[in-house]
Amino acid sequence: MIGLRTPLVAVLVTLGLALPVTVHAAKPSKKKAEPAAPAPEPARPTPVTAPAVAPAPATGPAATTPLPAEDGAPQEEYNASPFGTDSRTAPIVDQDEDETANFQGLFVKLGLGYGSVSGTDGPTIPEVTCTNCSSIPGLAIFRASAPDRYAQAVTTNKGSGMAAGLEIGYNILGYGSIAADLAWQGSPFGSSTDNAGVGLGGGTIGFHPLRFVKKGKFPLDVRLYGGFTYGISYYYENAMQVDAKGKAWTGTAPLYGLTAEYMFKRRGIFALGFDVRNVMPGYTKWYYNYDNDQTSKLDSPQNTSNWVFKLMLCWHFSGV
Repeated sequence: MIGLRTPLVAVLVTLGLALPVTVHAAKPSKKKAEPAAPAPEPARPTPVTAPAVAPAPATGPAATTPLPAEDGAPQEEYNASPFGTDSRTAPIVDQDEDETANFQGLFVKLGLGYGSVSGTDGPTIPEVTCTNCSSIPGLAIFRASAPDRYAQAVTTNKGSGMAAGLEIGYNILGYGSIAADLAWQGSPFGSSTDNAGVGLGGGTIGFHPLRFVKKGKFPLDVRLYGGFTYGISYYYENAMQVDAKGKAWTGTAPLYGLTAEYMFKRRGIFALGFDVRNVMPGYTKWYYNYDNDQTSKLDSPQNTSNWVFKLMLCWHFSGV
């Protein structure tokens, strides 16, 4: 039996391998296919921050760099040219600054106007004296014999007419000032007997009250001043002789006055002003003949009063 089974098995195996094998496909399931799950999103790479690089310097004269904004304010541009101009360093005008500061420093003033003289005709003065003189008029006899002619010959009431002045000084921090003062007034026109004038030279000290105003938002300056000058009053007369001869008075002259100026351009140097002053010469010597030193020396001064009104052209150099 064992011997027969072995060949039989071999035959069956051979027949099984030779028979065709039919494979049946699996029937589709009646259940609906579930949608596939979405693929997971790939991880985003972590951004790498590059080191900050400083901006390249401006190369053109018109290059600008924005200023950092503050509190949401719009950015402001400034000039960053290689020539060194930077608008951030430009002077900023303070709306609350004291405008009287523009009048500080060196100043020069020119004045033109009119001056009047209030003096005395025919004052009584001592007799004329001189050294090595041959002819001396008798003033007392002349005054007694011809008082009208004496009043024309000896008078302090000459010199009214046009006026001019020059002041050069320094304003100290806007509070005070000192100045050299030259002035002239008179009438250089007409006949020789109409030619007369008053010349003054001296100095003044000024006080500027507007500097003490808390906020001087107006380009106006007022100077109250006083001082002393040396004056000479000259005139020509023909009452003591046939031909017109020059006579003169000399003496010190205190003065006081007020100057008001207005500067039209902010931070400018030019101002237009007006000046009024009263000069009070006290003459102590009368010259009958200056060349021969024939004079009358007064025991008490002959006082006069000169009022002068001038339009002023002013230049202020606050940086000096």
